[in-house]
Amino acid sequence: MKTLDAEECRMLVQAGEILSMTELMQLVSTLSEGKIIDTHLLQKGQSYIYEMEIAGVDGMVSMLYVDARNGNVVDPVVRAIE
Repeated sequence: MKTLDAEECRMLVQAGEILSMTELMQLVSTLSEGKIIDTHLLQKGQSYIYEMEIAGVDGMVSMLYVDARNGNVVDPVVRAIE
């Protein structure tokens, strides 16, 4: 699995391949009351996954994995498959 940089992410958003950070933030707000602390775009083959660190309102930090193309939450096991 490869971590993409900001420029690669920007190019994929402009090409319509993945969701933008604005769309991602809107999605997260529907899933959690927490705030995004950090985000990484991961690529495995033709799949793109946003790995997000979320600080919950209770102070707990959790990880959320979202398909960057359609916004569906994915199983965190995808990160372990490198």
